[in-house]
Amino acid sequence: MELRNKTDFRRAELFFEEKMKKYDVSRLLVEMKYTSSEGVVTGWCQYPRKYNRTEPYHIIVRVNPNLNYPRMWNHYVGTIQIPNGFSPIEDHEEFRSPEDAMVYVLGHEAWHFLCKTKQERGNWQTKANASGFKFLREFKEWSGPVDINKEEVDWL
Repeated sequence: MELRNKTDFRRAELFFEEKMKKYDVSRLLVEMKYTSSEGVVTGWCQYPRKYNRTEPYHIIVRVNPNLNYPRMWNHYVGTIQIPNGFSPIEDHEEFRSPEDAMVYVLGHEAWHFLCKTKQERGNWQTKANASGFKFLREFKEWSGPVDINKEEVDWL
């Protein structure tokens, strides 16, 4: 995996690398960036052309660090069957900082990559949202580096 972090979120970068260790990420390129758009986060997972075996999968995630934090984030994560159809299930979590938002969108887009590469099943937005929330909750409990910057981690 090649990870290009153009943010100050080194801890999020290390967490993401740790989470992805159990998968084949040899053809994955990830870019972490800031954005000044009005939204909190944007992200997408670009797939290589159908028969190109050398082109990477490309995840690009952007977070707006200039918004007010903490802020609540909610999305649909599934459905339940009710007598006359289906009802959506909504989940929510607090972004304490822009770094939390970055971890959420990394988890969301990673789900799309993992499904497209057949390492996970269920490439739906609701499952990607659930993956983002799972990443975020684990990040909040993660005992990895707390105060870290790029200059201090030359041993990695």
